[in-house]
Amino acid sequence: MALAKLRFAALQDAGRLTAVLAPYARDSVAVWASGAPTRAQLAQHMEALGRAGLPVLVAEDPSGLLGFAFAEPFAVRRGALWSAQVQAYLAPDERRRGIGSALVNAVCDLLSAQGYCACYACVSHPHPESEAFFAALGFAEQARLPAAGFKLGLWLDLSICERPLRARTARPVPPMAVGALDGAYVRGVFARRAKDIR
Repeated sequence: MALAKLRFAALQDAGRLTAVLAPYARDSVAVWASGAPTRAQLAQHMEALGRAGLPVLVAEDPSGLLGFAFAEPFAVRRGALWSAQVQAYLAPDERRRGIGSALVNAVCDLLSAQGYCACYACVSHPHPESEAFFAALGFAEQARLPAAGFKLGLWLDLSICERPLRARTARPVPPMAVGALDGAYVRGVFARRAKDIR
């Protein structure tokens, strides 16, 4: 079996990422959107994340794109500058291979090196698969907003789950952009986390 690899996403990936995201947006309560973004909309979002210095990663092997994950600001106010939110999506039939875990762990590794103190996941409840996935990766529920959303005929709670990344200090330095990280460190993260993919 050919080994999978992790890398930064490129704008040219936007079409494939849109195809991965579409079933979640259309058919799952894991995503509260009522429809999938267009390729142009997703490319625009990727550009915005790039300008914010946040990582957008893909996992792929010779068969194609396996999944992707990205970090985005947890809140827009400057006081939340040291917190990020992660999302991850897998291509159909690529679950249970460690791809999602590899992607989320790699995003968290990079965020920690950038200077982020916490990574959050906003998880639909009930959605046992997502809840178990993030719990296994060290995300602990810190709050639950009852009936915060409605999709596919269901009122859904929203669980706010946190994974600590580094100690909070009295004088925190603003996080650096992911592109400013040492290249050897980034390559090491990608190689180490890719080994978790079966």
